Amino acid sequence: MNRERPLIIAVDDEPASLALLHKVLTSEGYDVVDAVDGESTLRAIAEHCPDLVCLDVMMPAPGGIDVCRRVRGDPQHAGLPILLLTALDRPEDKVRGLEAGANDFLSKPFDLSELSARVRSLLRSKALQDRLADLLGRYVSASVAAQMLRNPSSISLGGDRREVSTLFADLRGSTALAAEHPPEMFLDLLNRFVSFEAERLQAPAAAAVRQACLLPRRPMAWQSQVPWPVARGPAVLMRPIGPARSSPPG
Repeated sequence: MNRERPLIIAVDDEPASLALLHKVLTSEGYDVVDAVDGESTLRAIAEHCPDLVCLDVMMPAPGGIDVCRRVRGDPQHAGLPILLLTALDRPEDKVRGLEAGANDFLSKPFDLSELSARVRSLLRSKALQDRLADLLGRYVSASVAAQMLRNPSSISLGGDRREVSTLFADLRGSTALAAEHPPEMFLDLLNRFVSFEAERLQAPAAAAVRQACLLPRRPMAWQSQVPWPVARGPAVLMRPIGPARSSPPG
């Protein structure tokens, strides 16, 4: 999402800690949305699509670890950076957070300069990931690009070998059009344009065939009233009905 300034969700159930976190982040020039528990955090993420979440671990259920797992379970936010803020300093607690999908840890009470440095690092990684997603989106579908970013090892080059027909043509403005639209929309427009041009080019040939097949104009009754097909379907042969002819004498 294109923004003038990064948007960060600050989460803490302690009002004093949340106020300090909010003040530090806004002083760094970021837009900040506050949340006080797990449920409000999930709602804020869904509503604002932030660039970073500074998430307190020790909160009423769902706690920070559970929120982290639920965010990582949503493909739309699989790449959202999460900075866990915790008073827990045991190695097993950090392991739980990393396994839940956290990107980094910061122990409370945190040093303000360390907080600023970690936030800048995570936002820099997020900006590079967004740039990569934009580049991938020009060549593959959004779902494939998201899967590649979420789990690069799950994508392998190759696949089925197929024979295809490829049209190479120089269409004025096609490069700019491809850059401004998703691949699916661009290919749909291209296919519709080619179909329209093919029908337009075939129209004179169809008209020439109809002209060559016209019968002499004279009053006659027809066996069939089926109209002459313009471009598709089988041709219908129509013959005039005249008086019956007797066989010549032998």
